Amino acid sequence: MGGDNAGELCDPGFYCKKGAKSATPLDGVTGDICPVGHYCPSGSAVPTPCENGKFVNHTGAEECFTCPEGYQCTSREEAEPCPQGAYCPKGTGVSPQPCPVGTFGASQGLTKISDCTPCLGGSYCSSLGLTQTEGPCDPGFYCVSGVNSPHPSMHVNHTGNGGECSAGAYCPRNSTLPIPCPPGTYNSETGQSICQKCLAGYFCLGGLSNPYPLQCLSGYYCPECTRFANEFPCPSGTYGSLPGLQSSAGCLPCPPGQFCEGNGLSSPSGNCSEGWFCTGGASTSRPLCSGDFLNSSNCGNPESVSPGNRCPLGSFCPEGSSLPLICTAGYYCDQYELADPTGPCDAGYYCPIGSTDRAPDQFKCIAGHYCPEGSALPVPCPEATYSTTAGNKALDNCLPCTQGVDCPVGYYSNKTGLTSPDDCTICDPGFYCNRPGMTSPQGPCAAGHYCKLGAQTPNPNNGTEGLLCPAGYYCTTGTTRPAPCPIGTYNPSKVESEKWFCDWPLVDLCEDIYK
Repeated sequence: MGGDNAGELCDPGFYCKKGAKSATPLDGVTGDICPVGHYCPSGSAVPTPCENGKFVNHTGAEECFTCPEGYQCTSREEAEPCPQGAYCPKGTGVSPQPCPVGTFGASQGLTKISDCTPCLGGSYCSSLGLTQTEGPCDPGFYCVSGVNSPHPSMHVNHTGNGGECSAGAYCPRNSTLPIPCPPGTYNSETGQSICQKCLAGYFCLGGLSNPYPLQCLSGYYCPECTRFANEFPCPSGTYGSLPGLQSSAGCLPCPPGQFCEGNGLSSPSGNCSEGWFCTGGASTSRPLCSGDFLNSSNCGNPESVSPGNRCPLGSFCPEGSSLPLICTAGYYCDQYELADPTGPCDAGYYCPIGSTDRAPDQFKCIAGHYCPEGSALPVPCPEATYSTTAGNKALDNCLPCTQGVDCPVGYYSNKTGLTSPDDCTICDPGFYCNRPGMTSPQGPCAAGHYCKLGAQTPNPNNGTEGLLCPAGYYCTTGTTRPAPCPIGTYNPSKVESEKWFCDWPLVDLCEDIYK
């Protein structure tokens, strides 16, 4: 109690020392008005400093103010905004409350714990009193909100919402949520920051944790990173009979005689059409090579590789043909796109294989022979008969012989009453006379050889009567002179008989040359 007289109290807001003569002294010696940062209740002998968490910013205070929320009071003279990273409830002094782990103080003047901002997505806050996020969430983990660890998981205590990246997803650094693996990838393990490539032979739709559930379908192939079932179909002209193909090399060319029309086939579409042939890899039942499609030999050249063509003249192609069948001997094939020979050769003529005419002039039945309908070769007149005319159609065209001189081997005569071998005729080119007393040649020279005048065997090779057919040429039955293989074909060996061997080997033999 201040003042000279007992019982007389110094006024509130002032302090009175010994000897004070007034209840409101202002001389500074016997007392004074209560200073800033202090309070002086009635009867104060000295000013009392404001307590921690209180302040007064004017003189003459009877009591101090409680520090308001959002402020801290440390100097007793004023309230200062609560520092960033902390919150200040009412009455906060020198020790503001730090924002807890998993949060940060984004601004000054926070009043309560709920004012602290939860740690942002993709980040963590592991320390007290942070003014911003501490760092990004680790690769392989995700941080949704309020997380206090860079690698939150079920095995580590943590605040907020976060965790280890799940299988079927990936989490790069700073992830807020797991990202599903995109199509063409997968993840079979947890805690991964990248996805793995989908394995060859399989496809991955996205978000997969198992690399093996979706095997590539038949008719398709799946290289690494395939995203959906029908992304890579086997192309037209091929098919894929097995599931799980890993590359286009697994797609098989359509088999010879069949066609594969469209993409993504697991088996051929069907057989090549009648009158057409499919050599392999055909995408239609009636394949055509480029260029002059009327000339099937063009399909063997390097600029016109083809999986087939329409059946050419001199050939026929039943359904499912892989190559043209050369027209049967005794028959003729005079049109394109034949499924069967047109018909038998006319009587009075003979038709070797590959004939295109029903009555070929060059194969008119020779003298001393007869040729009924459908003849593949002239039929010699029987013993003791003869014929001096060509084009005989039946056996009764052969006439009985009369007695005479036997012509030697290599000669013949269809006349009667010969008196000397000099009267005999030397065997015609393209034919042979293999025994004495012949009224006509025995028959045509064998295929693969050619016969000059006086040939005594069907396959001469002595240079005088005839020779083997040379390489680069072909010799059909009854050849008098070898014929060169047509342009676009070749014959690498001797003794090839028919033109067929020049026309078609390029389809197969030349395939590797032109690749």
